Amino acid sequence: MAGLLPGSQVFAAFNIGKDMALSIQLQNIGSVAAKGATTSIMNAVDIGILESYSCDPVNSVVETDPINLGGVPVVRAVEKGWQGRFSIARTSSAGDVLAQLFQESYYGGNGTVLAQITHVIFDPQGYAYGSTTLQYPNSVIRMVKGGDFTGEAKVTQEFEFRCPRRESVTDTTADVTSQALLTLQAAIALALPSSPNV
Repeated sequence: MAGLLPGSQVFAAFNIGKDMALSIQLQNIGSVAAKGATTSIMNAVDIGILESYSCDPVNSVVETDPINLGGVPVVRAVEKGWQGRFSIARTSSAGDVLAQLFQESYYGGNGTVLAQITHVIFDPQGYAYGSTTLQYPNSVIRMVKGGDFTGEAKVTQEFEFRCPRRESVTDTTADVTSQALLTLQAAIALALPSSPNV
């Protein structure tokens, strides 16, 4: 069509908050079941009505102050994992049971219950155009708000999680013709260690 810039789309779209799905899989159950047992995957709606979700990288910068090299600083970035938060409108005791599981596993001497969080982001143009799946294995989840019970107001519960490393599982987005995106994907593949233990 006339007037469109090269590579632009006729229908410009962007993501909004509801273009996603969230699921949680407990990796080790501790005192509630045999050590090393894994639960079936729970969707966030199994805990309550998901109202918000956010996740951010945790990183820092290490910088030198050289007295040689012309005094030009040398800077390195240090990756320290990911941290996130989600809130639910309470619909049952599921969120409280989950928090109770974390507590009893700790006091039972079974350590921390770890979880794998899977975040699916749908293409803003619709489900048919694909999605991106991000996973946060070995996450530690904790309840940070049990809920305020006030009059006729809804009860909101909040959870936070911390993960040592995020994994990009799939990207089935149809609009992957951008050369920049393809170049980035190739660079990620080259940067991955040959062994997961490296």
